[in-house]
Amino acid sequence: MAKNNRSIDYTNNIYGEVLIIRQVDTRHWWGRCSCGVEKSFIISNLVSGSTKTCGHGRVIHGRSKIDPEYMVWYCMVDRCHNPENPAYKDYGKRGITVCSEWREDYMAFLNYMGKRPSHLHTLDRRDNSGRYEPGNVHWANMKVQSNNRRSNRLITIQGVTKTAQQWIETYPHLKGARHIVSQRLKRKWSEEKAILTPVRVKRR
Repeated sequence: MAKNNRSIDYTNNIYGEVLIIRQVDTRHWWGRCSCGVEKSFIISNLVSGSTKTCGHGRVIHGRSKIDPEYMVWYCMVDRCHNPENPAYKDYGKRGITVCSEWREDYMAFLNYMGKRPSHLHTLDRRDNSGRYEPGNVHWANMKVQSNNRRSNRLITIQGVTKTAQQWIETYPHLKGARHIVSQRLKRKWSEEKAILTPVRVKRR
């Protein structure tokens, strides 16, 4: 019998070029593609491998085969300067733009950034409220970038501040228990108690 998707936490898993961020409903999970686009994906399609990207290869000038750096550049400009882009509300509408040098010249962008190290790397802004420009952008591993998201909750314990996911990775007793920590925080547990309290394992 197949497992119910609700019993599996796919958060932070990477399928193809998509990093899973959070659950939307039983079938759908919110993910971030390596090109920077965020959208809802059918989780079974990602896990099976039938879906590997957001579909960017079909929308950029109708070409199925493009340089990955061009794809990243195109999507960067589009989500910052095209109000019709679904991600515009999180970028252009917030005032996040692409510097004129890069916006008008793909080669200027490529000459500065260089080739993408791997398909698991995408653009990361050091200042998340700043624009895409030299000095504020670098290639980052998708998992590293997920820890830099605006939506990540920062938790301070004994003077040390980390994201919730980083704390979970720090303590072996929380391995695979991200959903439990989230539930504790929603139930108004203190941050320290939510992280430091051991997880009870149900025995069958």
